[in-house]
Amino acid sequence: MNNNLHITNLSKTYANGINALSEVSLHLENGMFGLLGPNGAGKSSLMKTIVGLQRPTSGSLSLNGTDVLANPLEIKRQVGYLPQDFGIYPRVSALDLLDHIAALKGISNKKERTEQVTWLLEKTNLYAERKRDVSSFSGGMRQRFGIAQALLGNPRCIIVDEPTAGLDPEERNRFNTVLAELGKDVIVILSTHLVEDVRNLCSSMAIINKGRVIAHGTPAEFLAAVENCVWQITVEPHEITRYKERCHILSTHIQSGAFVITALAETCPDAGFQHITPRLEDAYFAHLYGYF
Repeated sequence: MNNNLHITNLSKTYANGINALSEVSLHLENGMFGLLGPNGAGKSSLMKTIVGLQRPTSGSLSLNGTDVLANPLEIKRQVGYLPQDFGIYPRVSALDLLDHIAALKGISNKKERTEQVTWLLEKTNLYAERKRDVSSFSGGMRQRFGIAQALLGNPRCIIVDEPTAGLDPEERNRFNTVLAELGKDVIVILSTHLVEDVRNLCSSMAIINKGRVIAHGTPAEFLAAVENCVWQITVEPHEITRYKERCHILSTHIQSGAFVITALAETCPDAGFQHITPRLEDAYFAHLYGYF
């Protein structure tokens, strides 16, 4: 089944006057969609609005033809959500907690619930640990448990908010593999500030900043926008300020103890710069800093 999520002119203004979202419009289909943006950009506000945890000030949402705002209970049956932080009950095993959440999601048939819980524990490589308290799980195991609960009820859209934050490389790779497999059959929205995860996993993406979508497309299209326009130079620390005044700086980092500046320019921005192959991170910063 091909799923469709339509987000049209979505805006959210909180009671304190903060505009968290401004005229956000996106159309998503099956596959992994990356939502990039710095902390406070509006990513979590958008996720919470899609899953029905808050109502927008204006705009519309529809999933597979269902008006999300008019049918909040129906949409919760079709959407799985893994927030950035989620609470768990103490002294409850993974098996019992998943069964409890499944019942809350409306899976009333005991046999069906048991089969689905067992399958999800196997899918997320947690079956051997099913009798352990979730509170004793490592960070990566908790995130995999979070994916398991998000998949209960066979959702058509899965939303994960900063899912790999704090995970070690092995857990992060295992978690991303699970997400990639899910994206074959449903919409998976990956909200993150890690450009590398989007580059490796997502077939389409958008950048959000200050509540607005400032660019969207495929990773290949983002890279094409900065083709032949990214340069690097190694400098002394005291020179960084001078280059920032003269160039469109994308990033500054330390490499082998030396300071390396990456800049955006159609031609060599200054003596000593070397042309490099652009990365998705370079395209991200170019849009974020308004260089286009």
